[in-house]
Amino acid sequence: MLELEIIVMMPAIVALFVAVHAWTPARAKTLSLSSVVFMGVLAGITCSLHFVVLTLSRQAEFADQPWLPLFMTFEWPSVVYALDILAWDIFFALAILFAAPVFSGSRLAAWI
Repeated sequence: MLELEIIVMMPAIVALFVAVHAWTPARAKTLSLSSVVFMGVLAGITCSLHFVVLTLSRQAEFADQPWLPLFMTFEWPSVVYALDILAWDIFFALAILFAAPVFSGSRLAAWI
């Protein structure tokens, strides 16, 4: 269920960041666009790997392969886990870091 939740959630989060970019004053458009790009990279990586894990890791052809835990599990070390860390710990952090200065000025924006 969590795999599906992430796949469904990411387009909505990217749309939220696009809406924030549209709302951003001209002086901060570069920052908000950078935030949208990093969020798009996050969405691409995490949706792809969760889709692969959801569809391929449970196939009978893969189940008996000795290399499966090194590629398709969320236990260290694995390729999927490393990519998920890259997506969420690097690209999500960069997206939030670049989006933060957009919310300045009014008290409402500062509160957000």
